Amino acid sequence: MLHPLSESVHPKYNRPISILLVDDSFLDLTILSAMLSEQNYTVQRTSSAAAALRIVETLMPDIIMLDINMPEMNGYDLCQRLKAHPKAAEIPVIFVSASDNGIDKQKAFNVGGADYIEKPFQAEEVDVRIQNQLKIRWVAAALREKNLDLEATLKQLRHTQSLVMEAERVSTVSQIVGNIAQEIQTPMRLVGSNLQHIQRCCENMLSLLHLYEELCKRPEFLLSEAQRNSQLSLIQSDIQDINQLLSLTMAEAGQVGTVADSINSLFSMG
Repeated sequence: MLHPLSESVHPKYNRPISILLVDDSFLDLTILSAMLSEQNYTVQRTSSAAAALRIVETLMPDIIMLDINMPEMNGYDLCQRLKAHPKAAEIPVIFVSASDNGIDKQKAFNVGGADYIEKPFQAEEVDVRIQNQLKIRWVAAALREKNLDLEATLKQLRHTQSLVMEAERVSTVSQIVGNIAQEIQTPMRLVGSNLQHIQRCCENMLSLLHLYEELCKRPEFLLSEAQRNSQLSLIQSDIQDINQLLSLTMAEAGQVGTVADSINSLFSMG
């Protein structure tokens, strides 16, 4: 009895490795099936290409061993059908052929075959070739899973990066807005102070004019030249103060307008 040369249990699903044999020779099916069963593989076998396609639909073997010369559909055509099938595309196909009939190795690989074995079968060679294909398939599957994990990690990193960038942008905008608020506060305080002074000047001028009108109504009111000039000087001084304050206020308002334009430009660029 042969001693198992390999691991015959699926490493991910913890079940025996399943192999589908497709050969129209009952003798070859029997020999190869017995050989693989001794190695603790689970063997499914059929002599029909159509049956092989049906088996793949439901049982999904880990390896397909496929004879080349079959009557209804040769192995090359069946392999092409299998590789075009969404469920079977990833299953390794190992071609088997009698050494006297030969095998078109280039064609075998072109249609999607992974390896080939020539009859008569040697148990050790069959097992080594099966194990090689299983390892290749499992490594490829592990790489795909790693790639998916890496893609998910990369997606998460990009999302985190976008959150960090957004937080930095908000922080920058907050700092800019704070600086802008400080820039606006100073001229606005000056504008407010100037307006209060203008208001007081206007109130003084109105009071003087009102007083002058009341005095003019009295018959005994005689206003000397000096008094008239003094009152006019006060009014003139207030008017000059108003003009000066208005100029300063306009300048400060212009500064506020410049800051506002800068804000608009900044956020238009963002």
